[in-house]
Amino acid sequence: MNTTLKGLGLSTRARLCLRVVGELGNRKDGNQKRIDAKKTDIERAMNYLQEDYRLHCGQSVSSLGCYDAFKLQETYTDFDAHVKGLELAGIWDEIIEMLKRYELPNAFKGEKKWVELGTRYCRFSEPLSITNYYRHLKNKDTRAYMDRGRPKHYRFTQRWFEHAQRMPIGSCGESCFWANVEELCIKTSGLGGFA
Repeated sequence: MNTTLKGLGLSTRARLCLRVVGELGNRKDGNQKRIDAKKTDIERAMNYLQEDYRLHCGQSVSSLGCYDAFKLQETYTDFDAHVKGLELAGIWDEIIEMLKRYELPNAFKGEKKWVELGTRYCRFSEPLSITNYYRHLKNKDTRAYMDRGRPKHYRFTQRWFEHAQRMPIGSCGESCFWANVEELCIKTSGLGGFA
């Protein structure tokens, strides 16, 4: 490669810059391969939440929906769903941080498979995060979920979807429905949400 660059008649500094750019591209590609390898883990955890946990909630004696069952945390399955959610959040936080540090290829956040996976994650996992936020009364310390409590991995994945669909920013917030419900309950009942 060095001989090819010398043949172009470039200065030493220009050749070094091109080599650095090439190395950076190789590093970004390597990071993408590492993240792509985690896609299976993400899908496995999402399938657990969407299929197994949802089925458990539908078959429970109290027949609560997933949101209410998760909020009450009465069974081991609820705890297990919480652990899966934390694992997913950790992976998505890592992806978002790598994007912010420009450690992934520029086209990564526009890849259809990642936009779809991020949207799927946001739509099912965020209501569980909202449940946890209000169950632990975090709104008392840091204000409403939508004001200060919403993790960046949900905001980023929502923006990816909106960008891919050419929608205005903030127009696709169905995963935040329960945050609005919780805030309405707090404002109207004075009891601090559902209990």
